[in-house]
Amino acid sequence: MVSVTSNGLEPQQIIPFKVTRAEFASDLIDEITIPDTPLDLYKKIPFNKASKIFVPMYRFSGTYSTTWKCEVERSAESIRKNPNNRYRVKNGQKRGEFSVLCCACSEDVLPEGLSDFISEVVANNKLSAKTFTEEMLGQGKNKNAKLLNADLEVQEAWISSGKDSVEEFAASESKRMAPSTDGFEADTKIKLAEEGSIVLVPFWYVEFSYNGETFYFIRSGFNYQCSTNDYPADEEIEATRNRLNSQKRNKVLLVGFLIPLVLAAIVWIFVSMIWIPIGIAVLGEIVFYYIWSNYIYFSTYNNDFDEKNDQVRSELAKEVLAKVKKD
Repeated sequence: MVSVTSNGLEPQQIIPFKVTRAEFASDLIDEITIPDTPLDLYKKIPFNKASKIFVPMYRFSGTYSTTWKCEVERSAESIRKNPNNRYRVKNGQKRGEFSVLCCACSEDVLPEGLSDFISEVVANNKLSAKTFTEEMLGQGKNKNAKLLNADLEVQEAWISSGKDSVEEFAASESKRMAPSTDGFEADTKIKLAEEGSIVLVPFWYVEFSYNGETFYFIRSGFNYQCSTNDYPADEEIEATRNRLNSQKRNKVLLVGFLIPLVLAAIVWIFVSMIWIPIGIAVLGEIVFYYIWSNYIYFSTYNNDFDEKNDQVRSELAKEVLAKVKKD
């Protein structure tokens, strides 16, 4: 059997891969396709070297009992009688079951950013695992996945993250029961029924460099969740857009302020009283300023410029995805 820990623990369950390399590449391209994305970025991402990883995690399950208390505002009549005693203490108890997964690998073993992403994924999902067999590692979408070694002992993982996760969950469930969150306090007692069985959880990971900076992209291997540390941006694209927007803005401003002056000049030709064209000019400028301030918006993006770049990105993305699917 496959061992993933130094003391010979073997996986009991596995969450199979559902996401292919092509789906991972497609999601990454969608995620980084923003108006300032460099046009040559897609070809610099090594999709063929993306890591397909099974992360071993300890499963802890059992029951909890939480005693909680909070402060509840007294009735208006009671407050009038005793203004210095506005609140009363309300107590309660919440019991329930829990099942949490804790990463069995330290940050030294995991690629950058994966530790925080793992915590987010397992916290927000009820994971459905299958009974592990060694043959499953080489079958279907699990094929060629790398199995990381667990370097954290069971108790180390429980103390570093498992216990806190259960206490946070118990406090959250208790707050649902409590009539108020004012002065809320909770004391939780935990009884473990299952301590440290190994579950293999799938992830995709790729790291790439652009202009001397390192970026990474992560996706869960079984659902839609993904994460990245940042997006490369092309300063030249941004500068060109700003210049085009400035030109457009200046043209509209010039036309907008000239129209009332032209109208005033035309009226002056036919009307001898100077205050009428002056009034038209002043009123026209005020109206234009109001419209400019409240109704004329210049998008951050210059449409024609960005549409052309988007077409280039779209073609490059199709080319890259076609290569990923072929490989």
